[in-house]
Amino acid sequence: GGTIGVRTLSFTSGVLTPSVSANVTVTAGPASKLSFTALLPTTAQSGVPFVPQPVLQLRDASDNAVTTALVNVIVSIATGNPTLGGTLTAITDVSGTATFTNLVLTGTPGDRTLSFTAGALTVTSGTITMTAGPASNLSITTQPQSPVQSGVSFSPQPVIQLRDAANNPVSTPGVVITAVLSTGAPALGGIFTATTNAAGVATFTNLSITGVIGVRTIIFTAPSFTSVTSNSIDVTAG
Repeated sequence: GGTIGVRTLSFTSGVLTPSVSANVTVTAGPASKLSFTALLPTTAQSGVPFVPQPVLQLRDASDNAVTTALVNVIVSIATGNPTLGGTLTAITDVSGTATFTNLVLTGTPGDRTLSFTAGALTVTSGTITMTAGPASNLSITTQPQSPVQSGVSFSPQPVIQLRDAANNPVSTPGVVITAVLSTGAPALGGIFTATTNAAGVATFTNLSITGVIGVRTIIFTAPSFTSVTSNSIDVTAG
């Protein structure tokens, strides 16, 4: 047992002349465990592939690398309840190494661990703290008032939140949100833009609709973001 390499054995008995064996080449034993040669990151964003991606090695009981090819290593979620995406199986190469390429967690922020198995062999990752992903969507957390009188500012005013692809709130400041009427032909009054604060929230202050009574909607947009449209707004006489 022990690390691979060349050994000799010495045989002795009391005062008899010892005898030394020829060289004995010790190779790796049967694979008995999986180990990481490239660890998963301790933090990861929802919807963003891991950097670095995990790399696993077959090893024997003495921790020697076992060079067995074509062994399937399968990954699954050990703790937590997000969605695990990407290619969930990696196959060992001639050095007994399995390299994953595009694993990604998607879901609500929290702590997660992953389990990697190859037949009866299993190893669990360290804790991965998952945070919100990059902001990509807009959502309305406070809808504009309805009904509302023509020419009178909404109360409450609309409030917009930045969100990632999994609908987690994203705390990105400085994003300018623009409001435009998406239906009807009256005038939208007040300040048409609002900028997100440190929590990724944009609050409008004095928006109003002036014109012929009827049902209207407002669309909120920002460059590179998926826009969002308000509920129907019933505009009544001022």
